[in-house]
Amino acid sequence: MSDSKAMPLWRELTFMVGMLLVACERSEIERIQNEKTKQATVDYNDLEFGTDGLWRKVGAAKPFTGTATRKHPNGKLDWQTHLEGGRPTGRIREWDPDGNPIWPK
Repeated sequence: MSDSKAMPLWRELTFMVGMLLVACERSEIERIQNEKTKQATVDYNDLEFGTDGLWRKVGAAKPFTGTATRKHPNGKLDWQTHLEGGRPTGRIREWDPDGNPIWPK
């Protein structure tokens, strides 16, 4: 076997391994970014108001960050609000039992 055929094959293999590593690294970066932006949604009954004025998941030490919701008896969304570090941020949104927005309209 001559070196002229072996060398291009070696280069192709090296290139393919390099591309695979780059692709794996990118997917890992995307996974980490998605985890950072993904926020929990909990029923408001799973939260408790602490003496320090912050909302936490029941039994948790760390203040809650994510969306708190409540549902009507028919299962449709009643209201939702966002909490950041245990404090409400932004508007509370409300819906009637048919799913029509009440606040804000």
